Amino acid sequence: MDNIQTSKLTKRIIAGYSIGAMGYSLAASLFFVFFLYFMTTVAGINPAYGGLVIFLAVLWDGITDPTIGYLSDKSRSKYGKRRPFILAGAIPLGITTALLVTDVSFFSGTGKLVYLLAINMAFWLFFTT
Repeated sequence: MDNIQTSKLTKRIIAGYSIGAMGYSLAASLFFVFFLYFMTTVAGINPAYGGLVIFLAVLWDGITDPTIGYLSDKSRSKYGKRRPFILAGAIPLGITTALLVTDVSFFSGTGKLVYLLAINMAFWLFFTT
């Protein structure tokens, strides 16, 4: 018990972790709170197809999560194991997050579904990365 440190975290360290978690939380919240609403109300997708798009994309996420985890565990970089993945996924995550809620009226019917599924799957890939 003598080796346990009991020092408190400084406000600067707490703020640093909070800011780092903010991007993750904003992207996840946007998806979970707004995406189905966007697909059904703005894009005009049948709710059943919207649910299917989300279901397939989350299944894809179930494949990419362990894959990216394995790759990052095995990576060797002078920047560390995870940092290259975070840097590689940051900008594409921002782009795909914006594309998730972009007007897709230039597509019709099946084209909308394919586009939304592709963007959704890309979002989860970069979210994992």
